[in-house]
Amino acid sequence: MLLQKEILQKAGVPQEDIQRLEKAWDAYQAAVSNPVRHIPNVVCTGIYNAGKSTLLNALCGEERFPTGDVPTTKAVAQAEFGGAVYIDTPGLNAEGSDDQEAQAAYESADFIIFVSSAQNGGIGEVEAVWLNRLRDHYTADSLKQRMVYVLTHCGQIEPERNGAAALAKYHVSRRLPTV
Repeated sequence: MLLQKEILQKAGVPQEDIQRLEKAWDAYQAAVSNPVRHIPNVVCTGIYNAGKSTLLNALCGEERFPTGDVPTTKAVAQAEFGGAVYIDTPGLNAEGSDDQEAQAAYESADFIIFVSSAQNGGIGEVEAVWLNRLRDHYTADSLKQRMVYVLTHCGQIEPERNGAAALAKYHVSRRLPTV
């Protein structure tokens, strides 16, 4: 043990402080010898049919999350791959009971993938309200470090709608809450 009790006693350190130091040293040694690996939680969110499940399936390279033309994710679903746990949430415009499950997922999030659809015009009112709540929960720097914005279905909008790049630029610069 590196803790030199005799030196501490000669220096006038009270016995109870020496015992606290010993316990702290033992706890430190135990933590160093048995490191816990934290697997980050990546939560994917957005409104129904924005492409959350499809995006997660593309990231993991296989069908792990159900997809469809109608709202498919009714409850939080998760899969571990690539060194992280990816969590698919019901749409932000889901029923109240779905919101409670999704809220628990957001609380566990190390990272958030926020998905909106170019087909819907990008960020809508429901999404803006959620982003404002998120902004109130995290500091601006923390949110910038943990959130990625993904605009899906860009290839499916007509060129006369100013193109996907202009649409994304408009929504990011004008309608996203300031963080």
